Amino acid sequence: MTGREASRTGSRRSSAVSAIRSPTLRLCPWAREVDAFLGEPAEADYPKLMTWLGTINSRPAATRALAAVDEVRAKMTQFDKAGEVDRDRRFGRGRDAA
Repeated sequence: MTGREASRTGSRRSSAVSAIRSPTLRLCPWAREVDAFLGEPAEADYPKLMTWLGTINSRPAATRALAAVDEVRAKMTQFDKAGEVDRDRRFGRGRDAA
């Protein structure tokens, strides 16, 4: 349903859903890590991107999704803290080779 159709039918939910486009969903994970890719000063170099990302991140669904990601990350072994056995298991080396 397009935004125009949603406004005709009075469906607020459909209108809100149609406002989030596929490119938006594809760009968010990369935009959140702009400082990791380009360094800390990159945030100052792209103020409109950071404003847009702040708008997306303030949405209730995005807040819940990011909280779920943090919860999963807390349960997992971080790569830089993984031992040799963990890395072998992850990359299928040594005893865990296929």
